[in-house]
Amino acid sequence: GPRCDHCAKGYRRYPACEPCPCDRAGSVNEECDGECICKPNVRGPRCDTCAPGHFHLDAHNPVGCTPCYCNGVTNACGAAALAVYTVVEHENWSVADLSLKRVVAAAREGTDVHIAHDDMGFFEAYYWLAPQEYLGRRMTSYGQTLTVKVSWVRLRGDTSGRPTRCPDVIIEGAGYRIAYGDNSHRGRKATLEIPFYEHDWFHFPKDITDITSKTQSTSYRGEAVTRRQMMEILSSMESLMIRARYHTVQVEGVLHDVILEYGKEGTATLVTGAVERCNCPRKSPPPFPSDPALPHLPLTPPYSPYSPGVLGPLVRILRAGVSARQQHHLRRRVQEVRVQRPRRRLRPLHGRLRGVPAQHRGRALRALQGRLLRRPRPRHPRRVPAVRVPAGLGDKPLHPRCVPDLDLGYKCQCPAGYEGPRCET
Repeated sequence: GPRCDHCAKGYRRYPACEPCPCDRAGSVNEECDGECICKPNVRGPRCDTCAPGHFHLDAHNPVGCTPCYCNGVTNACGAAALAVYTVVEHENWSVADLSLKRVVAAAREGTDVHIAHDDMGFFEAYYWLAPQEYLGRRMTSYGQTLTVKVSWVRLRGDTSGRPTRCPDVIIEGAGYRIAYGDNSHRGRKATLEIPFYEHDWFHFPKDITDITSKTQSTSYRGEAVTRRQMMEILSSMESLMIRARYHTVQVEGVLHDVILEYGKEGTATLVTGAVERCNCPRKSPPPFPSDPALPHLPLTPPYSPYSPGVLGPLVRILRAGVSARQQHHLRRRVQEVRVQRPRRRLRPLHGRLRGVPAQHRGRALRALQGRLLRRPRPRHPRRVPAVRVPAGLGDKPLHPRCVPDLDLGYKCQCPAGYEGPRCET
């Protein structure tokens, strides 16, 4: 105050004026008397900690912290702390209407880009169309800012005109079309700062072809954009449209600068924490059975499809055309049979493998024990034939993804979730 008779904002207990204990980024307290009132995604007595499943406490974020996206796989994430870089391009700009029926190449003068109103005279609302450098995969632009500097020239001596009103920015991607801003700008120039958060963005109908002075904003303001939708759009941004007309008697529009920030590993001075780094869970490959009636057989380290607990060969026998009744008996034995047990515990399976010729039953049981897959590397790889299922079990290979290899003995094309020469990890 003029006489220093009260504490400044963020301080309390005059005349000591101690700092307010509430984190200003995570709280909504204007006065710090009493307990701290946290934003929705913030926790802690001082409102300085993100809630579980959230990251990056930001004063500009109305909910405090950003929820983890991680493609829906996990909600455990943290800030990636990437360096901030920018995209600035002055070439290959064009101007188009909302439906892209008319696209006109803009004229460039130095670093500025110009468009005459006569070139787009059939439309009341038209937009700058960004070149390819601003499009594509822009997920690291989340939480960053799009800065636009524009100006316009009005008809000289005409005082009857008025500012127009329509969205400032429209972007498309992943099947969505969203917009930001719905303002009128007075004067002859403007600097637009568009945050790439989902807040204040709304869905924009694709069937809107023009916005006139009689168009109500309710006709094009759709539902609010969600965090997931924003990330999907930024993952494949197909078009970026920036407002080009701001006044009813505008005769020319000028685009000075369009600066798009994005995060990347580097050594830049400015660092952003708005980009998430996901703590991905260790992938547990699905069991081999494709029949939902088969029991779930969890994998154990080293997570090999050929480890004893998986009984992968048994599954292949089931899928080779054994009758439903035989499958029923085999399923009952899956949980009981463990290949670590003595061989005599596997003998009851002889009676269950009906339809398998007697001369091949021993080989089928050895397949259950994993001996065919875990035997030592042959000394002469050229002489190793591809192991196949006996004729009585069908004509499909027992290991259809493994073939002899001169260097490795076997070379396998592993199913999803496995790697290594023999899919052993």
